[in-house]
Amino acid sequence: MDMLPTEKRKYKFCSYYWIFEPIGGDVIDGPHRQPVFDIPVSYEGKDYNFSLFCKDSGVIEYARLIIPNLEKEEIPEKILPFLQILKEHLLSVIRLLLGKSVQLCTVIWVFLEMNESPRLHINITEELERKSIDVVAIRNLFTSTINCREDIRLFVDGIDERIPMQYRFLSLYKIIENEYRTKGKWKRQLNDLLLKHEGLFAEAGFTSKPSSLLHEVRDRCAHIKTGTKREVLGVTHLNHKEAVRVNLLLPILKKICIEIINKKARGQFVFSDIPLTPEQVNAAKIAISS
Repeated sequence: MDMLPTEKRKYKFCSYYWIFEPIGGDVIDGPHRQPVFDIPVSYEGKDYNFSLFCKDSGVIEYARLIIPNLEKEEIPEKILPFLQILKEHLLSVIRLLLGKSVQLCTVIWVFLEMNESPRLHINITEELERKSIDVVAIRNLFTSTINCREDIRLFVDGIDERIPMQYRFLSLYKIIENEYRTKGKWKRQLNDLLLKHEGLFAEAGFTSKPSSLLHEVRDRCAHIKTGTKREVLGVTHLNHKEAVRVNLLLPILKKICIEIINKKARGQFVFSDIPLTPEQVNAAKIAISS
């Protein structure tokens, strides 16, 4: 069927919000809200409106990006790197001024008709689950992991989503390096270990040899720029492609590092994830008492 010449598409826009801690209370946007700044930002030849809002007390509340002229209620994939760039740069600037304790609470987006004004009204509350301390479990796990304390520390850093992903990757990579590299040379057992997990690399879309892939990504994470003339950007917040690769590799490295740590533990403790499940805590108790 031919489309009538008079038929017009109805475009929408997206109000994309980065909401900051502290958590709690109403978060409101509307025509009555005045941003502390409102600036145009450009990405791939298109202009967008970026605003920052504060509470009456002067505390930062949220940032907002307007993504206009959308044919459907969906954020275009091509703009995702831009959202990452804005978030990381805003956090960097704020932390330079206020310190590294500034954290994002959540991200929210709303789709509206092009003739409407941005609006939002949500209430955010924080519910903390109060848990009693199991001092026996702490004692048992503390003593059973003391000989693997360096690997445990690296592993916890490697799965902490508050830490930038390049440093998480390097933490997990270091566990592998500690086990399979001696005097600057890699042991052949590393290839045997990686071959066991070859299917995970394939499922994630990687076609390179796993060992070569890990060493290459390690160099990009550690050196920012690589190559004979240091011209290739590494994993920075501005390099979305490399960040995606690291994000796909992190769960694989996590599984590999769990296997390495469990092997080193020699039965004193066994875990498959962190935080430990009650069953894993009990297994540690049994291992110590036996």
